[in-house]
Amino acid sequence: MIVVVLSCCPPSLRGDLTKWLFEISTGVYVGHIAARVRDSLWERIVSSVGSGRAIMAFSADNDQKFDIRVHNTEWGLEEIDGIKVMMRQGVGDTMRGGFSNASRMRRAMNPKTDRQDSCYTAVHVGYSSPSLEIGRITEVDFTTVRNGRIVERGQWREGQSDVLLKESLDAISRSERVVMYRAGRQVQFLAGSVNTRPGSGTCNGCVRVGEGETT
Repeated sequence: MIVVVLSCCPPSLRGDLTKWLFEISTGVYVGHIAARVRDSLWERIVSSVGSGRAIMAFSADNDQKFDIRVHNTEWGLEEIDGIKVMMRQGVGDTMRGGFSNASRMRRAMNPKTDRQDSCYTAVHVGYSSPSLEIGRITEVDFTTVRNGRIVERGQWREGQSDVLLKESLDAISRSERVVMYRAGRQVQFLAGSVNTRPGSGTCNGCVRVGEGETT
Protein backbone atom coordinates (compact mmCIF):
# COMPACT_ATOMS: atom_id res chain seq x y z
CA MET A 1 0.00 0.00 0.00
CA ILE A 2 1.30 3.45 -0.89
CA VAL A 3 -0.11 6.95 -0.39
CA VAL A 4 1.28 10.07 -2.07
CA VAL A 5 0.20 13.63 -1.23
CA LEU A 6 1.24 16.52 -3.48
CA SER A 7 0.64 20.26 -3.23
CA CYS A 8 1.69 23.22 -5.36
CA CYS A 9 3.10 20.90 -8.00
CA PRO A 10 3.02 21.03 -11.83
CA PRO A 11 -0.13 19.58 -13.48
CA SER A 12 2.09 17.34 -15.61
CA LEU A 13 3.32 15.54 -12.50
CA ARG A 14 -0.24 14.95 -11.29
CA GLY A 15 -1.14 13.38 -14.61
CA ASP A 16 2.03 11.31 -14.62
CA LEU A 17 1.21 9.73 -11.24
CA THR A 18 -2.17 8.49 -12.47
CA LYS A 19 -0.29 5.96 -14.63
CA TRP A 20 0.54 4.01 -11.46
CA LEU A 21 -1.79 5.28 -8.72
CA PHE A 22 -5.45 6.23 -8.19
CA GLU A 23 -6.18 9.90 -7.47
CA ILE A 24 -8.86 9.80 -4.77
CA SER A 25 -8.80 13.55 -4.11
CA THR A 26 -6.91 16.55 -5.45
CA GLY A 27 -3.23 15.77 -4.95
CA VAL A 28 -3.89 12.51 -3.03
CA TYR A 29 -2.90 9.20 -4.68
CA VAL A 30 -3.14 5.60 -3.45
CA GLY A 31 -2.14 2.26 -4.89
CA HIS A 32 -0.09 -0.90 -4.59
CA ILE A 33 3.17 -1.09 -6.55
CA ALA A 34 6.51 -2.89 -6.31
CA ALA A 35 9.25 -1.41 -4.12
CA ARG A 36 11.52 -0.71 -7.09
CA VAL A 37 8.74 1.09 -8.93
CA ARG A 38 7.95 3.03 -5.74
CA ASP A 39 11.57 4.20 -5.38
CA SER A 40 11.74 5.24 -9.03
CA LEU A 41 8.44 7.04 -8.66
CA TRP A 42 9.73 9.00 -5.66
CA GLU A 43 12.83 10.04 -7.61
CA ARG A 44 10.57 11.28 -10.40
CA ILE A 45 8.42 13.21 -7.93
CA VAL A 46 11.43 14.92 -6.32
CA SER A 47 12.91 15.88 -9.69
CA SER A 48 9.60 17.20 -11.09
CA VAL A 49 7.80 18.78 -8.13
CA GLY A 50 9.86 22.00 -8.33
CA SER A 51 9.02 24.27 -5.39
CA GLY A 52 5.97 22.15 -4.48
CA ARG A 53 5.65 19.73 -1.58
CA ALA A 54 5.46 15.95 -1.56
CA ILE A 55 4.79 13.27 1.06
CA MET A 56 4.90 9.51 0.50
CA ALA A 57 3.75 6.90 3.04
CA PHE A 58 4.03 3.19 2.31
CA SER A 59 3.97 -0.22 3.95
CA ALA A 60 7.32 -1.38 5.33
CA ASP A 61 8.74 -4.31 7.28
CA ASN A 62 9.51 -2.45 10.51
CA ASP A 63 8.01 -1.95 13.96
CA GLN A 64 5.62 0.71 12.70
CA LYS A 65 4.68 -1.32 9.61
CA PHE A 66 5.05 1.78 7.45
CA ASP A 67 7.63 4.35 6.35
CA ILE A 68 7.44 8.01 5.28
CA ARG A 69 9.33 10.24 2.86
CA VAL A 70 8.94 14.02 2.67
CA HIS A 71 10.19 16.73 0.30
CA ASN A 72 9.95 20.53 0.74
CA THR A 73 7.51 20.22 3.66
CA GLU A 74 7.25 22.22 6.88
CA TRP A 75 7.42 18.94 8.79
CA GLY A 76 10.65 17.01 9.30
CA LEU A 77 11.27 13.34 10.06
CA GLU A 78 12.92 12.50 13.39
CA GLU A 79 13.98 9.03 14.54
CA ILE A 80 13.59 8.39 18.26
CA ASP A 81 14.67 4.97 19.56
CA GLY A 82 14.15 3.47 16.12
CA ILE A 83 10.70 5.01 15.71
CA LYS A 84 10.14 7.72 13.08
CA VAL A 85 8.01 10.67 14.10
CA MET A 86 7.03 13.91 12.36
CA MET A 87 8.24 17.10 14.03
CA ARG A 88 6.61 20.47 13.43
CA GLN A 89 8.57 23.69 12.93
CA GLY A 90 10.10 24.97 16.17
CA VAL A 91 9.71 21.67 18.04
CA GLY A 92 12.87 20.10 19.46
CA ASP A 93 16.46 21.31 19.41
CA THR A 94 17.31 20.42 15.82
CA MET A 95 16.29 21.89 12.50
CA ARG A 96 15.88 19.50 9.61
CA GLY A 97 16.01 20.20 5.89
CA GLY A 98 12.24 19.90 5.51
CA PHE A 99 11.42 23.12 7.35
CA SER A 100 10.17 26.26 5.64
CA ASN A 101 12.44 28.77 3.91
CA ALA A 102 11.45 31.43 6.44
CA SER A 103 12.73 29.23 9.27
CA ARG A 104 15.99 28.56 7.45
CA MET A 105 16.49 32.28 6.94
CA ARG A 106 15.76 33.03 10.60
CA ARG A 107 18.27 30.38 11.69
CA ALA A 108 20.90 31.74 9.32
CA MET A 109 20.29 35.32 10.46
CA ASN A 110 20.67 34.39 14.14
CA PRO A 111 23.91 32.40 14.39
CA LYS A 112 25.44 31.73 17.79
CA THR A 113 28.30 34.13 17.05
CA ASP A 114 27.54 37.79 17.71
CA ARG A 115 27.26 39.64 14.40
CA GLN A 116 25.76 42.90 15.58
CA ASP A 117 28.78 44.86 14.32
CA SER A 118 29.26 43.03 11.03
CA CYS A 119 27.76 42.88 7.55
CA TYR A 120 26.56 39.58 6.12
CA THR A 121 23.92 38.14 3.83
CA ALA A 122 21.73 35.21 4.87
CA VAL A 123 20.94 33.07 1.82
CA HIS A 124 18.72 30.10 1.02
CA VAL A 125 19.04 28.34 -2.34
CA GLY A 126 16.36 25.80 -3.34
CA TYR A 127 16.98 23.18 -6.01
CA SER A 128 14.92 20.62 -7.90
CA SER A 129 17.16 17.61 -7.18
CA PRO A 130 20.20 16.91 -4.96
CA SER A 131 22.04 15.74 -8.09
CA LEU A 132 24.19 18.47 -9.59
CA GLU A 133 23.91 16.80 -13.00
CA ILE A 134 20.12 16.99 -13.30
CA GLY A 135 19.23 19.52 -10.59
CA ARG A 136 18.57 23.21 -11.13
CA ILE A 137 18.08 26.24 -8.91
CA THR A 138 14.36 26.72 -8.23
CA GLU A 139 14.43 29.52 -5.66
CA VAL A 140 16.76 32.07 -4.08
CA ASP A 141 16.07 34.08 -0.91
CA PHE A 142 18.53 36.56 0.57
CA THR A 143 18.59 39.13 3.37
CA THR A 144 21.53 41.48 3.94
CA VAL A 145 22.16 42.68 7.50
CA ARG A 146 24.50 45.50 8.48
CA ASN A 147 25.16 46.36 12.11
CA GLY A 148 22.10 44.43 13.21
CA ARG A 149 19.72 46.10 10.71
CA ILE A 150 18.23 44.65 7.49
CA VAL A 151 19.41 46.79 4.58
CA GLU A 152 18.40 44.66 1.58
CA ARG A 153 16.10 41.73 0.91
CA GLY A 154 15.00 39.86 -2.18
CA GLN A 155 13.73 36.58 -3.57
CA TRP A 156 13.34 34.75 -6.86
CA ARG A 157 11.19 31.73 -7.76
CA GLU A 158 11.40 29.47 -10.78
CA GLY A 159 9.19 30.83 -13.52
CA GLN A 160 9.93 34.45 -12.68
CA SER A 161 12.13 36.69 -14.84
CA ASP A 162 15.79 35.68 -15.24
CA VAL A 163 16.59 39.36 -14.73
CA LEU A 164 15.26 39.08 -11.17
CA LEU A 165 17.43 36.00 -10.60
CA LYS A 166 20.52 37.86 -11.87
CA GLU A 167 19.75 40.82 -9.59
CA SER A 168 19.51 38.47 -6.59
CA LEU A 169 22.78 36.71 -7.47
CA ASP A 170 24.49 40.08 -8.04
CA ALA A 171 23.36 41.23 -4.58
CA ILE A 172 24.73 38.03 -3.05
CA SER A 173 28.04 38.37 -4.91
CA ARG A 174 28.50 41.91 -3.55
CA SER A 175 28.24 40.74 0.06
CA GLU A 176 31.40 40.45 2.12
CA ARG A 177 30.09 37.32 3.83
CA VAL A 178 27.33 34.85 3.02
CA VAL A 179 25.64 32.76 5.71
CA MET A 180 23.70 29.58 4.93
CA TYR A 181 22.08 27.34 7.51
CA ARG A 182 23.31 23.78 6.78
CA ALA A 183 24.66 24.94 3.46
CA GLY A 184 25.28 21.48 1.98
CA ARG A 185 24.30 21.37 -1.69
CA GLN A 186 23.16 25.00 -1.61
CA VAL A 187 26.79 26.12 -1.89
CA GLN A 188 27.43 23.83 -4.86
CA PHE A 189 24.36 25.00 -6.76
CA LEU A 190 25.17 28.64 -5.95
CA ALA A 191 28.75 28.09 -7.13
CA GLY A 192 27.30 27.18 -10.51
CA SER A 193 25.92 30.72 -10.82
CA VAL A 194 28.34 32.80 -8.73
CA ASN A 195 32.11 32.58 -8.24
CA THR A 196 32.61 31.41 -4.62
CA ARG A 197 35.45 30.45 -2.37
CA PRO A 198 35.29 28.99 1.18
CA GLY A 199 35.12 31.54 3.98
CA SER A 200 36.92 31.35 7.31
CA GLY A 201 35.92 32.12 10.87
CA THR A 202 32.23 31.83 10.04
CA CYS A 203 29.50 29.54 11.31
CA ASN A 204 26.42 27.67 10.09
CA GLY A 205 28.08 26.72 6.80
CA CYS A 206 29.15 30.19 5.67
CA VAL A 207 30.97 30.93 2.42
CA ARG A 208 32.58 34.11 1.08
CA VAL A 209 31.40 35.17 -2.36
CA GLY A 210 34.03 36.48 -4.78
CA GLU A 211 33.62 39.22 -7.33
CA GLY A 212 32.74 38.36 -10.93
CA GLU A 213 29.98 38.20 -13.46
CA THR A 214 26.97 35.98 -12.78
CA THR A 215 25.40 33.67 -15.32
